[in-house]
Amino acid sequence: MKINNNTSIQAYTPQVSQQKPKEEGAALPQDGVVLGQSTGESTSVKKWTFMHYAAGDNNLAPYIESDVDEMERIGSDENTNIVALLDLNRGKGAKTYYITQDKTPGLKSEVLENHGLVNTSDPKFLAKFIIDTVKKFPAEHYMLDIGDHGGGWSGAISDDSTGGWMSTPQIRQALDMAQKETGVKLDIVAFDCCLMATGEVANELKDHTNFMVASQESEGGAGWTYNDVLKDKDGNTLAPQRHSYKNLLMSPEVLGDTQEKLRNRITLEPKEFAMKQVDSAGAHQNDLPTMSAFDLSKMGNFNNAAAGLADAILATSTPNATLKGLAGKTQSFSSGKDAFHFAQLIVKDPSISDPKLKEAAQNLMNAVGEVIIHNEHQEPRYANAHGVNLEIPSYGSVSGKYDELAFNKDVPQWKKAMNKMLGK
Repeated sequence: MKINNNTSIQAYTPQVSQQKPKEEGAALPQDGVVLGQSTGESTSVKKWTFMHYAAGDNNLAPYIESDVDEMERIGSDENTNIVALLDLNRGKGAKTYYITQDKTPGLKSEVLENHGLVNTSDPKFLAKFIIDTVKKFPAEHYMLDIGDHGGGWSGAISDDSTGGWMSTPQIRQALDMAQKETGVKLDIVAFDCCLMATGEVANELKDHTNFMVASQESEGGAGWTYNDVLKDKDGNTLAPQRHSYKNLLMSPEVLGDTQEKLRNRITLEPKEFAMKQVDSAGAHQNDLPTMSAFDLSKMGNFNNAAAGLADAILATSTPNATLKGLAGKTQSFSSGKDAFHFAQLIVKDPSISDPKLKEAAQNLMNAVGEVIIHNEHQEPRYANAHGVNLEIPSYGSVSGKYDELAFNKDVPQWKKAMNKMLGK
């Protein structure tokens, strides 16, 4: 999610400098987070528990705060729990809310825990939120949505009070800690963040969630905006703000339909729910030009196909300049390039005569078709967006930080192939 004065799409560069807390004398929880401590447990098992991690200790604070306020337009019911961790800047600190229905401006829901000044980019704190929520609000299905800045495979969640940034491996560590403590593998992890629909991010999460929903491109300033669907039965607007709830999960368009299906005893499975989020995003192209749903059970095939294409690039006699040129023509975003389109350009290039290279590229195209179960892109400039990005540079070299990713450990030849293509 990005903001600026004209709501244009732009890349986000995380700030990693360590700063003192804005509130003088406030203690940080990084070394004092105790996993598994819950404020109480419920024996009522509902169909879904939705966890919203609203990390707003940055310039997104007013938008993220209004997101949680708009969740109250829907509220938890007999089939669904909605729990939100809201962190804000200006020294307000963080609170966990159990969201109940209220159609007036301002948060009215019960505060489950007042955390004070925290570092939401600390993986231990994210893990604690998941653990406490799962233990207190058991359900058949669980979804975690992260709302904040995103930076592709570099990670997400910017905490200005501490200068913190959660890397992609740290996001995995948080999910791993929570899964070990609770025994629960999440059904869906969604990112209300920019640029997170990458093979590198998906591979990092594949053992800790079944489905992932994210955008290949940066989100616009309004992010997940749903004023047009926030209407009551008389047609009155329920949300007064222009920038309404940016998290698709809790919009009336999606969550309201989910709850209605549950009341009618119609089973809404995680795959269907993940795909529905992509469909709903399609109505908001100004701010959400791309959105993808991943089936992470297919990531093994994707990794094998990526490794096969990398091996073929390393072995081919095709000039590096040819491949580098194709990388430059590949559908690009504020970070990363479309994996399917890069492979497709190799298959279609008449100047490439290496059959093994073309076969490997076709295999990657097939693997993308398996792992991406649904994606949307309507603007002509995203005509070649097929749902998943990879690091496919057309200049420079692959960053040394790429070495920290699980994808680089599982497919080490990818970075080597990209650097070879670049003449490194």
